[in-house]
Amino acid sequence: MYYQKVLLITLFSLVILSGCKNDYEKAKSGSKKLVKAVLKYKDLSGVNFYKTDLTLANLQGATLIRTRFHSTKMQGVNLKEANMERANFHEANFNPAKLSTSKEADEVISNFESANLTKARFYKCFLIKADLTRAKLYQASLREAILTSAVFANANMEQVNLSEAQIKHGNFGQANLKKSTLYKADMEFSNFNGADLSKSRADNVICTNSSFRSAKMEKINLNSSNLKHCDFTKAVMTKSNLNNCEAYKAIFKNAVLRKVNFRDANLEMCDFTNANLFMANLREANFKNAKLENANLESAYFYDANLTNTNLTGANLKYANFRKAYFEKTILKNADLENARINIRWKKFISKSGAKNIDKIKWSTY
Repeated sequence: MYYQKVLLITLFSLVILSGCKNDYEKAKSGSKKLVKAVLKYKDLSGVNFYKTDLTLANLQGATLIRTRFHSTKMQGVNLKEANMERANFHEANFNPAKLSTSKEADEVISNFESANLTKARFYKCFLIKADLTRAKLYQASLREAILTSAVFANANMEQVNLSEAQIKHGNFGQANLKKSTLYKADMEFSNFNGADLSKSRADNVICTNSSFRSAKMEKINLNSSNLKHCDFTKAVMTKSNLNNCEAYKAIFKNAVLRKVNFRDANLEMCDFTNANLFMANLREANFKNAKLENANLESAYFYDANLTNTNLTGANLKYANFRKAYFEKTILKNADLENARINIRWKKFISKSGAKNIDKIKWSTY
């Protein structure tokens, strides 16, 4: 009886190994049907999987350097810890795979956790709900990819290209996106908390209702972007460009915005409480009903800015330039106006505002 059990176990193991071997041979020989194939830790570098069906395949730890997956079906594939350097996934489909035809069936998410995707190309790929946690995507291209609800938490995405990608509800928490390109990307309702977006190009992006709390965003270009209802609390955005951006009701509490360019931006009802806007360019910006309580606006440039009903209580406005700025119903209680430059037409209004150092204001006639 004992020997019979040993024999059965041995035969069972051989069958499994044989199955793995067959899957590998099929993959190497160009088979187009590799559903649920077991290719763990196999070297498939340079293989062409054009229009191959790899649904629910297991490629964990596989070596896939310069492998081509053009128009490949890869729903629910497992690529955890795989090396896919310079691989090409042009128009591949990584959407979740259902385990049955039932509407209530469980979904299997494509898994790229800790995978090496350096310089990989995902042009127009479908990566809905894909898990790329801690993946290495240095200089990878995801241009025009569909990334709805994809997870990039703690991923290395330095110099990645996400131009015109669809990233609604994406998770980029703590990800490294330095010098990345997000031109015209749609990032609504996404999480960038703690992410590093320094020196990135993100002009004309849509990221309404997204969160950038404590993100590093020095010298980022957000020119003409839609930032409505975004949360930038404690974000560091020194020398960033937000020219002509739409930021209605965005939150910038305690944010570092030194030398930021907000020229011609819509900042209506934004909250800049305790923010640092030292030497910021606020020319022609709309601050209607905005809160700037206790903000540091020393040497800020408010030329032709709209300050209607703006709350500047306790703000540091030393050396700020308010030439042609509009002060209708502006709240200036305890604001420090030492050496601020203001048009003389507002002298009567400001003298009754409760601001500090009114006698040290530099009144101008233009």
